[in-house]
Amino acid sequence: MKILVIRFYHLGDTILTSVLCNSLKQSFTDAQVDFLTYAPFGELFEHNSSIDTVISISQDQRRNPLRYLQTAWKIASNKYDIIIDAQASSKSGIISLFSPNAKYRIGRYRKKTRGLALTHKVPLPAVRGNKVQERLDLLQPLTQAGMVIDKRADLEITVTAEEQQSMIKQLLRNQVDLQRPIIVFCVSAKYTEKKWNLGEMTKLVEHCRDTHNAQILLFGALPHEREDVRLVYQTLNHKHDVFWQIKTNCLRDVPALFSLCNAYIGNEGGPRHIAQAVGTATASIFSPHADKAEWLPSTSKFHQAIEWRDVASNLEFLGEKFEYGDDTYLKLYNNIKVGDVTRMVDEVISLALSSKSPSAITKQSID
Repeated sequence: MKILVIRFYHLGDTILTSVLCNSLKQSFTDAQVDFLTYAPFGELFEHNSSIDTVISISQDQRRNPLRYLQTAWKIASNKYDIIIDAQASSKSGIISLFSPNAKYRIGRYRKKTRGLALTHKVPLPAVRGNKVQERLDLLQPLTQAGMVIDKRADLEITVTAEEQQSMIKQLLRNQVDLQRPIIVFCVSAKYTEKKWNLGEMTKLVEHCRDTHNAQILLFGALPHEREDVRLVYQTLNHKHDVFWQIKTNCLRDVPALFSLCNAYIGNEGGPRHIAQAVGTATASIFSPHADKAEWLPSTSKFHQAIEWRDVASNLEFLGEKFEYGDDTYLKLYNNIKVGDVTRMVDEVISLALSSKSPSAITKQSID
């Protein structure tokens, strides 16, 4: 049996969709399970035991209509038996269109003009719920057909020993002590509207360093995120035990770095999902655009978050509607202060330190 799972973007959505691969491989151990996504996201799923082949579509392939059609035709020539389209776009639908012999072509019902090549359309729930569960709901047609599906909701990104060792060397070069707690802080975000106030974030950095005797790694991958990292570092009252020079040169470096940290603190988004997928505890601040009930795919105390509804000064806005990035949105976001966050963060860090000792890797381990 050959199975293809499709999710092109975004980073966090792609990681959440990978639970379908985990579930399908666990259910059909002899099946070939392939994952189709956009580059560079495919890098994250290399070495994943639940995925036989990661197919990455380059920027040039997806922007050139002719090249995309050629690529889609080549992918469809693998003659998949089951296609699960978790993207539900016109581009992803072409794969099903080119695969008429696939018995199960499963996807979301979006628009009347989309999904025409699907054999099974799974509607979104009337009440939006957890995003992982929404992905797993796409397996319903297989269950209804009598197949036994072992649904796996855990996020998983595999880091190789070589990748971890390479990152260890960089940490040591920058004088990070692997025998002490390490907390990675994602102080910025890809989109401005998903970035918590940098002043409050700076206060939280200092609180975590001083309260938990921790070393802080300020993380940012994109150029504007690196600029925010620099601003936070410059604003700190005391810069000891705070490191901003650690770099990730490719997407694979991010899980390698996060796997060496005791906890992830910062904004909600793709990096937080990476941290959870490598087993690092997370405490995050959600923008008003995102709900914990949807985007925090865990009930574990090791993964917690705060959103605008959790803040007393925002309760008067519970009945109001707001738009992404408008004045009310920004007010709700800015009303979240460091004092609202520290209790949650302290609990997550304490749990992480009690269960995962400061890096057990010593300098000798890289000799």
